[in-house]
Amino acid sequence: MTLALVLALMAAQATFVPVTAEERYVADLRAQIARGDVEAEVSLGNLYEAGDVLPQDTRQAAEWYRRELAGVKGVTLPPADGGGNVGAETESVYHMFVIRLETNDAREALARRLKEQGIESGVHYPVPNHRQPAIEEVFGAQPALPRTEDTVRRILSLPMFPSITEDEVRAVADAIKAFVRG
Repeated sequence: MTLALVLALMAAQATFVPVTAEERYVADLRAQIARGDVEAEVSLGNLYEAGDVLPQDTRQAAEWYRRELAGVKGVTLPPADGGGNVGAETESVYHMFVIRLETNDAREALARRLKEQGIESGVHYPVPNHRQPAIEEVFGAQPALPRTEDTVRRILSLPMFPSITEDEVRAVADAIKAFVRG
């Protein structure tokens, strides 16, 4: 198994195991490899057929976030479909909407402020793939990737689910704008 395949499997099918009191998570690669790609694909297909997961709903929510957060100082939005490094033939389902702040301190302060207002946010991948214990177990210590490690310290996932409303997105965005204004 190549490192690229292992990283792809981790990104596509990570399960999360609490590892600290702060509820940080580490991908458990071994359990995911045992589960297999086919089972994951069938499960996702069943969700789409049942109407439980509707990508167009999360795409609409992503558009609302983009509109509400456009130009907010210190907040970098994820690349839009068909732009940047994403080819025009791809379309994200936006199962997460991840913003990047200027510093780790800003990320942590914003997460605290949102939580104080009853808005959940999260850091879905606080440990970069190349630092995952399962990767180091299989391939040994990996070289430092400073840009990746810096990005991981600055990203924050905003609330995202198929039934999120425009008003809920606006409330999250308003809280972020108020935080940035100080």
